[in-house]
Amino acid sequence: MSTSGLLVREFLASTYAILRSTDSFTRKLNIHILQCDDQLRSDRKITSLEELRRYMEDLTLSGGSATDFRPVFEHVDRLIKEGSFSNLRGLLYFTDGMGIYPTKRPDYEVAFILLEEPPLSVKMPPWAIRIMPELPWRKPRESFDEFWQEEVLQELPEL
Repeated sequence: MSTSGLLVREFLASTYAILRSTDSFTRKLNIHILQCDDQLRSDRKITSLEELRRYMEDLTLSGGSATDFRPVFEHVDRLIKEGSFSNLRGLLYFTDGMGIYPTKRPDYEVAFILLEEPPLSVKMPPWAIRIMPELPWRKPRESFDEFWQEEVLQELPEL
C-alpha cells in the first residue's frame, strides 16, 4: 500500500472515531469515497457508521496511473445536480499534489490533503486549501501497522 493509502486509512479511522463519539452524527451519513487517478475508478457511498467500519476493514485502493483531478470534480458536480447532496460542505482530496487541476473554482470548498510538500514545479490553484497533517503513526511508533493495531482496532466494535 502506498503512503497515500496509509493516510486514507488513518483519516477514515479518525473519522469513524469522531462520528462514533458524536451523537448528532451517528444517525445518517452521506459520504462518498471516490478513488481516481486519471479517471474515476470507484464511488462508494457510506450512509452509516457500520458501513464505514466495513469499508475500512476491506479497503482496497485502485488506480495508479498519472493523476487528473478533473474527473472527481466532474463527478461531484454531477452528484450535486442529481440531488445526491443537499448541502455539500466540501471535498477532501488525498493526494501527492501532482496532477491536472480544474481551471475553475468549484462551488464548494476543496482541501487537498498532502503527505509532503509537492515539488515547486507543481502549481496548485489559488482556491485550493492545502493541508499537510501530522501523522501520528510516524512518531513515536515504528509503523502504520503498529498504530493501526494499538489505536484503531481497539476503537472498532467487536463483531
